[in-house]
Amino acid sequence: MGKHKIIKSAAAVALTASVVATAAPGASAASYKTNAKDQLVHTSTGKLVKGWKVFGGKLYKNGKLAPAKKYKIIGTGAAQKLFYGPTLKKGYKTANSKTLLFKDGKLADGWKQAGKNERLYKNGKLDKGYTVYTNVEGDKFLYQNGKLKKGQKTATRGGETLLFVDGKLAKGYVLHEASKTLYNNGKVAQGLVQYPEKDGKFYNNGKLANGEINGAEYKDGVLVAKDVASVKAINDTTVEVTFKEGQKAENIKAADFKIEGLTVSNAALKQTDSKVVVLTTSKQEAAKEYVITYKENDTKTFVGFNAAIPTAIKSTEVKPYQTSQQAKIGEQVTVKATVTVAEGQSKAGIPVTFVIDNDKDNTNGSQGKDQTVEVFTDENGVASYTYTQYTASTDSVTAYATGAPTKRTTTNVFWGVAQPLTVEDVTTASSIANKGKKVYKVTGTPKQQVKVTFAENYEVTPDKVNYAAGIVDASSSATAVTPYQVTTGAQRAITITLNDKGTAEFTVTGSNTSVTPVVYIDDQNQASQAGYNRLNPTELQTTASTVTFANAQNVSLTNEAQGTQNAAAAKRAISTADLGANFGGRQFVATLTDKDGKTAPANTNVKLTFKDNHTTAQRNALHVFDVDGKQVDRNTDGTYNLKTDKNGQVKYSISSDITDNFVTPVVYLENGSNATKLDNDDTQAVAEITYFGDAVVEKAKLAFTNVAGKEITVAKAKENVTLTYQTVDQNGFAYTPALASNTANKVTFELSTTFGNLTGLTTVDGNVINIGNTGATATVTLNGNGAATLSFTSDNESKVNVSATTTKAGVALVEGSIEFKGIATGLVTTDIVAAVNVAGDEDAIKKALADVAAYQDLKDKDAFVTDVVLKALQGGKQYNVASLTKEIADAKAKEVAAAALKVVTDYAADQTKSAPAAADYTTADLDIKGLTVAEANAAIANKATATDKAGVQALLDAADTAKTTAANEAAALDKVNAGTATAAEFTTAGVTDVTTTNLADVKATVATAKTAKGSDLTKAEVQTAVNDTVTVLAAKTALTLSVTDSASAQSTITLPTTQNTADVAWTVTGTGTIATGTYTTATRSTSVQNDVLKATITKGAASVTKEFSVTVGNDTDTDSNGTYDNATTVVAQ
Repeated sequence: MGKHKIIKSAAAVALTASVVATAAPGASAASYKTNAKDQLVHTSTGKLVKGWKVFGGKLYKNGKLAPAKKYKIIGTGAAQKLFYGPTLKKGYKTANSKTLLFKDGKLADGWKQAGKNERLYKNGKLDKGYTVYTNVEGDKFLYQNGKLKKGQKTATRGGETLLFVDGKLAKGYVLHEASKTLYNNGKVAQGLVQYPEKDGKFYNNGKLANGEINGAEYKDGVLVAKDVASVKAINDTTVEVTFKEGQKAENIKAADFKIEGLTVSNAALKQTDSKVVVLTTSKQEAAKEYVITYKENDTKTFVGFNAAIPTAIKSTEVKPYQTSQQAKIGEQVTVKATVTVAEGQSKAGIPVTFVIDNDKDNTNGSQGKDQTVEVFTDENGVASYTYTQYTASTDSVTAYATGAPTKRTTTNVFWGVAQPLTVEDVTTASSIANKGKKVYKVTGTPKQQVKVTFAENYEVTPDKVNYAAGIVDASSSATAVTPYQVTTGAQRAITITLNDKGTAEFTVTGSNTSVTPVVYIDDQNQASQAGYNRLNPTELQTTASTVTFANAQNVSLTNEAQGTQNAAAAKRAISTADLGANFGGRQFVATLTDKDGKTAPANTNVKLTFKDNHTTAQRNALHVFDVDGKQVDRNTDGTYNLKTDKNGQVKYSISSDITDNFVTPVVYLENGSNATKLDNDDTQAVAEITYFGDAVVEKAKLAFTNVAGKEITVAKAKENVTLTYQTVDQNGFAYTPALASNTANKVTFELSTTFGNLTGLTTVDGNVINIGNTGATATVTLNGNGAATLSFTSDNESKVNVSATTTKAGVALVEGSIEFKGIATGLVTTDIVAAVNVAGDEDAIKKALADVAAYQDLKDKDAFVTDVVLKALQGGKQYNVASLTKEIADAKAKEVAAAALKVVTDYAADQTKSAPAAADYTTADLDIKGLTVAEANAAIANKATATDKAGVQALLDAADTAKTTAANEAAALDKVNAGTATAAEFTTAGVTDVTTTNLADVKATVATAKTAKGSDLTKAEVQTAVNDTVTVLAAKTALTLSVTDSASAQSTITLPTTQNTADVAWTVTGTGTIATGTYTTATRSTSVQNDVLKATITKGAASVTKEFSVTVGNDTDTDSNGTYDNATTVVAQ
């Protein structure tokens, strides 16, 4: 708790016990005013206002200023105010028997102390429960129900336990009597302390000192002399006492040694060791702990000698598959071994020797320590030794029975600066959905190989291997593999190689099972070695947390049967009718909640089936009705579809139109492993079995309904009311008794009225029961369904009491009542506004608005009162008729909009829900723009962001944009196919790479492709035409020719047949020739004669041409044949 201001005692004087809280609403400026005498009067009449009223910041009583020097609390709850005379009390003041604290007339905010710190207040009220409070000076106090806690009391806060005495933090050294713990200045005393300082006992860290501390021996807080180093039983009548220093034989006396429960008959110095005294005792009890005292002040314990010779010894298991341990250097490790003895022999007090062989002991210059120690077993035959090492190393720990050295066992302890091998959860959850994944992280030595198996699959028979879970190593196969180690010798372990940092992750997945991964270092690292891949209990290992895979359910169902188990069967065949009189049956209430207890929203689907083995006749005789009495259709699979109400409940009833029938209803959610029928993984609840038999009609009900048929207990004056008397069966369903055939089946209503005249009573003389009448009766005949009705109204406010009896034997009298209240318009009036403006809390506001029809129409009246009206009043707002009417209308509009938005978001999440209409979008203030309602619904369906208004609107905007884009694209594509599109319109059509430069070629290609296809091209086909056009144009640019042999009699040019993935075909005009992919010049009859090479470049529907001119130069000489050779050949584009 934080530091807060202390209210000094002078500022916190208690009021007398006569001060009590009074609800005195503030006075409306419209209704009241002050006259010349400063009296509070009604504005309309000028008469003094009765009672307590606050007006203009002053307190009035019966129209006059409140008496001076008198205290008065006005208001309730947090709105209470303290007046001193007519004005608010200044400064601090306690009141109401010191249970309240005011500051300047209002409840003091926050935490405050008062009465010399004797009391603690929170927000002006005396605090509740235990509270540790720290004031601004840092002093701590302990309060119980706002008052300093008397006597000694500890309190733990933030992990620290403090001691308080009479509510204040203890000063100096104080012994807490209840726990026998020593405290210093309120905290547990640290270190070794003697208390009282002179001749007191010693306490170590708050507790009586015991054992060796700082080289001295203590027992129950008393310092014990330490001449004796150790004591050991050698046999059942011999004990050796070892002293710290050598002893003299003449000083050794048997009388100096006392052993409780034994007689010491002799004491002698051991000849081979002057530090050891050998005692002869009476026969010791095996394994019993004895206390030996030397010279009255030096005590030690030893265990009576046990002569039992162990038949076996084994290292104590840490887990069923592990005896090894690992620890950080400097930490304590306890090694244990368990002995087995012959039947009937004691296991206690048997000496066991531990030999600890460290692989880095001081023989090789390291700090490891070899040890050999002897200890004794406890009553369970377990020998324990605790020690540590201070260097990263490995201990081989061998334990053997001292009396039977051949009986031995070995395990290992692994030491490291950190834990040598660890495994931790990456996925923190311990329960995972079926087929989900839990990730673990292994930490060890870099580049080290580790193995993983499952504890549940350790040393099991082959038929017991659990294959329901497996391991995935992220560095290898993604397929889950199940590890195991079976008793017949086979095994399979998962091998994981740690990275450069010594870490790696692996994943476990499974269904309907629990597994515990065990990570270990395999001592046998070669496949040829015996035990390869098998987990050995002595190997370095660590166990991960257990993970459970199950059908994940975060919801739950209840299914409660109402009424009695033996229900009435129907009088007649029910067929497809809705629930009616004489159907009998039993009601059930199922409730659907989440894991936190929050109920499901309305219209959540729940299924119903029956658990019973019915005959066809029995099954067909059962009928299910919903909360409104509508018969629910049976599905072809025998189930029924039900829906929750706004409270997350499904109220349904079941009737049978035959007797000797029965039913056990099961409600469930279809969320298990089988999507078509009830299975064990479905969330489900079974109700109590119901038996259908004879009806028991011994009771009746009275109900008052308005003209709309709604059952009511309060009506407006002059409102018509119908009173219905109905006989019911054992479960409260309308059921007629066995009626006589004569006129004796009558119901007599006895009515009394207070201030109103009851009219409209056709069965009463004059149709009227006058004001104040207490015994008027009306008689009505029961109909065939056991019902009788009576209609009436009251002309004024009145309470009407009714009792009804029937002439039918066995049906009990039934009583009821209804109140008629003042005639209300249902509108906001000035009186209502005045009452609201002076209301100090929610209840007063609700009462003021009770007659406002629009307010009553709100679904969440509580939120409107608290979050809107009360908040506005606390902020200083004063309503008028118009503003209050608008406030209610705005709240209703928000509810309507929220309901419409819920229709939209519910459909987005589940398309089995009602699809939104255009009105739903409009009401929710959502703009679907150019979309149709169907398109809008498609845009939001199954979208994760369609959970609120902003998310839905964003989806609608995106869909509208996509629709517009698609329309523009289609129009542009039409122009492309028509051959009239510009380069920009190609872009609009969603086609890329069209420019003004290549536009003509692109159009030609598109036209060619369209002709070939015989219809318009799609966007993809147009894009292909463009791509091909771009390709052939680029090929045209890149295409060049060169002379390969210009000095010979004939020049040769290689003609490429492809260019940039386009095909190239050649033709020649002139004397040259084309053959085998080359063009060759020919001799000329003139010195200059040109050839033309033409390349046609094609790809798909795209085609362009490129020509080259070949000029043959004059070689200046004429050959004997009279022609020119090709001394020079020039190729020009």
